[in-house]
Formats: sequence, structure tokens, C-alpha cells
Amino acid sequence: PCSISGRPTIMLGQTRTYTATFYGADNQEVNGVKPAWNIFGNIEVSTQEVENTIKITVPDNEDYIGETIQLILTDTNGLYKPFTFDVEVSE
Repeated sequence: PCSISGRPTIMLGQTRTYTATFYGADNQEVNGVKPAWNIFGNIEVSTQEVENTIKITVPDNEDYIGETIQLILTDTNGLYKPFTFDVEVSE
């Protein structure tokens, strides 16, 4: 399996970092797996991917308050089942 760690909320104009972790069959952390990130939602966010992290920045637009951004994580080789993490936009 894989997982995403980070805060479940993000404020307008803020940048947050989310970290991908991959596990083997023995539930031990596996290194060297390249994450593949997908983002869904009604918000135009900017992103920056570095190694196993993604930084997400939400524009300072009040229309986005209460919206949810869905982060979906898998690996570039398609070996891991996708993991979904919801992030709510707050003021």
C-alpha cells in the first residue's frame, strides 16, 4: 500500500507539503519508489514535486473556501493501488 501524510486543511494563499510513503508486503517502508500524483477539484492550484513530496499552493480567492482538493497517489510503475487524501480549503 501507499499513503499520504500532511494536513487535511489548507488556507487561501497558503502552500502545504504532502509526503508519499510506500510500503512492501511486510508493511515496512520501501524507498526508491517514484510517486505519481493526481489532483482533482474545482480549484486551479499550483504544484511543485520534489522526490516523494508535493507542494500545493491555493490561490487567495474567497470562492474556494469550503472546496475540497483530492490528492491521489500511486507510483510511476503502476504497482501500487491508488490512495486518496482529501484536503479542505479554509479561510
